[in-house]
Amino acid sequence: MRVAIDIRRAGNFGIGTYIRNIVNQFARTDYETEYLLIGQQRHLQEFDPLPCNYKLLEYASDPGSFHTHMHLPFLLRKHGVDILHMPWFYAPAVVPSRLVITVHDLTDVLAPRVGASPLVQAGRMYFARRALARADRIMAVSHSSKRDLSRGFGVPEEKIEVVYNALDERFLREPMPPMPTAFWNATP
Repeated sequence: MRVAIDIRRAGNFGIGTYIRNIVNQFARTDYETEYLLIGQQRHLQEFDPLPCNYKLLEYASDPGSFHTHMHLPFLLRKHGVDILHMPWFYAPAVVPSRLVITVHDLTDVLAPRVGASPLVQAGRMYFARRALARADRIMAVSHSSKRDLSRGFGVPEEKIEVVYNALDERFLREPMPPMPTAFWNATP
């Protein structure tokens, strides 16, 4: 089986932590599946050393770009991808494989961006609805997000699995730096 995971936001906070955790965990437990990581070389630096069943699918375009909507599906088909995991609320317009989406919250879709035109906001809603309808499985990081997806977008609850975010593993490995003495000696 060949699974593609979009890692283009691996360096971000929040979603980046989620991407790093799932890729690192799969790398420790799954040596059979072939993983194609969609992104650039700089994104790979965010992960622990990966086994040989991980390959980079070099891709420089931004996640929401027109190029991604039109070109990425071609690459997925060319590489025989069986499952595409989009670890945030987004998917290309056409997906030639099974699709798994992770929804962290609905703020990005429901709250118009400052300065975004009504046309841009309508496009964001259209692609969000299309991705949710097309997804074979949706992972929500909370029961609140699951309820919002079900009520606000009419997604059947059976299609949504709640999978909580994990603690960033870097907190488990790296000791916290000591607090400066001035901090402890400050008077209120």
